Amino acid sequence: MLSLSVANQKGGVSKTTIVTHLAWYLAGQGKSVLFIDNDPQKNASSTMETYSRPAGIATSQLYGSVDLPDLTPEPGVIHLIAADDELADIEHQGPAVLDWFNGNVRALAEDFDYLLIDVAPTIGNRMLSALIATDALLSPIDPERFAIDGVGTMLETYRNADAMKQNANANDGANFPPMRLLGVFLSKVTRSFPRHRATVQALAEAYGELILPVWLPTRSAIGDSQNANVPVWDLGTASSKEAAKEMQAACQYIIELLEAKA
Repeated sequence: MLSLSVANQKGGVSKTTIVTHLAWYLAGQGKSVLFIDNDPQKNASSTMETYSRPAGIATSQLYGSVDLPDLTPEPGVIHLIAADDELADIEHQGPAVLDWFNGNVRALAEDFDYLLIDVAPTIGNRMLSALIATDALLSPIDPERFAIDGVGTMLETYRNADAMKQNANANDGANFPPMRLLGVFLSKVTRSFPRHRATVQALAEAYGELILPVWLPTRSAIGDSQNANVPVWDLGTASSKEAAKEMQAACQYIIELLEAKA
């Protein structure tokens, strides 16, 4: 099982768009996918509803003692653990919820080909729990004014979660998986905007190979597909053809990178 958290402490950076398309792409390749919406805004849950099978448990329940459902992975099927209102309360809980989440998630995902977690844009228990329970992190950003500072903050959170894992494994006999940073993924890029070109260049100079060489331009078809709750390649409009090619290429690159670093 390969696992990936898609996270950024900043909202509006196409985080949910990317992770839902990754799930659809993998299912289209015949892979079994466990998808967890760890964001109380529930955007991924509503987007994935018609393209997934309900797992019979809500995300907030993973943060405590619970009878886990018996999930049977199937090729091409996405099992969805949907976000719920109680998920917002997790930020007020103690550190024990991190252990509960990791144990429950790893038990449920063990036989799946892939585990994907959409992470709320808030640094706290929900983000740390996702990073602890998965093998890799992908951090989407947009090329706007605060992108560079945002990468630095996200990298600090990543390092903190990795240190927590290593410390728990070494001193407490925990079994947290090792963590890898796949990279920073640019979205909503408009090359004709001077500020976007400048930000992309500054990011490359500051973070080098951490900035992935694939990115998503600004496309109205992407928003249309999210509104329709379908992958952009299933939108079926003239304007969606180029966006579909770009999204599929990005998904393929990210999955190949995840597999190569496994």
